[in-house]
Amino acid sequence: MRCCICSGVRPGRTEVAAACAWLREGLLFCVAAAEAWSGLDEEPTAFCDMAVPLGHPHDSKGDKVTISFAKILLNSIQPGIEELGRFAGTDIFCDISQYPMAIRIPGILIIRVNAGTLCFANASFIRQRIMRWVAEEDELEENAKEKIHALILDMSSLINIDSSGILALEELHKKLDALDIKLGVANPRWQVIHKLKLGKFVDKLGSGSIFLTVTEAVDACLAPKMLGA
Repeated sequence: MRCCICSGVRPGRTEVAAACAWLREGLLFCVAAAEAWSGLDEEPTAFCDMAVPLGHPHDSKGDKVTISFAKILLNSIQPGIEELGRFAGTDIFCDISQYPMAIRIPGILIIRVNAGTLCFANASFIRQRIMRWVAEEDELEENAKEKIHALILDMSSLINIDSSGILALEELHKKLDALDIKLGVANPRWQVIHKLKLGKFVDKLGSGSIFLTVTEAVDACLAPKMLGA
């Protein structure tokens, strides 16, 4: 497809219609790809790198735009989820996969979701991924260490949440509670905590399970009085 903007030519109806059709096909492709990969743990960018461009086969600019847009969309639908550990002797928590020297807290799973929004597009994926992580950690610690008794969700990256995101948190809370695992929320932004209050999630979780920092949440878990007690 010829790029009228780059060439300085004012686009006509034909060019605009072609551009809209091209973008629509790209969106449908991205959504289909996300649905196909929603149950897998592989990085979505790997799929985008293999994607066949939907524009003209010789339009390198269109190819790059399509793939870049697909990466952005899929990363929003399937955001990165990290397990955090603490640097010895500090109150700094970081991604264990990036900093192997970070120490896991026995019996406590600390998760950070690298997404700006918890919404209808990614809420189900995030909830399912966290529950799989809990199951995997329980299997690893069943014989070696104490089982997980608390999960701390670091919300420092979230700037917004919708009703689907709140519903996913409620379902996560119920499933964890059935496993006798307490849920704590750390470092939520004011927009997020405001919506959690409006959605009655704070009442269901308990105000004692909301913390300003991950450190405070960990200290509460390690104290005799557990989260939400």
